[in-house]
Amino acid sequence: METYLFFLSSVCLILVGICAALASGNLLRVLLGVKMAETGVCLLLVCMGYSPQGRAPLLPGGAGRPQVFVDPLPQELALVSMVVGFGATALALALILKSERRRRSRLQGGAG
Repeated sequence: METYLFFLSSVCLILVGICAALASGNLLRVLLGVKMAETGVCLLLVCMGYSPQGRAPLLPGGAGRPQVFVDPLPQELALVSMVVGFGATALALALILKSERRRRSRLQGGAG
């Protein structure tokens, strides 16, 4: 039951993020919408690897017992996506700040 709730939450985050990015003319709000959609995608990736009876993919008692494991690959992809997204967000914020400063200096009559 809670798996469907996470899937629904991730789809809602993706849709709200895309709508926020497309509906706004402000660059900062567009960036926040894209980050919201990215968070939804990360949540969706983690949900895809979840198994209700699954355990961590470690073998503390030995490899002789067959067990159901949680797939670690979607979790790894989500972690890599978060790290890359952090760097891309920092770059985008720097570019937005530079663009806003240049726009303000042109409006005030200064050379940009």
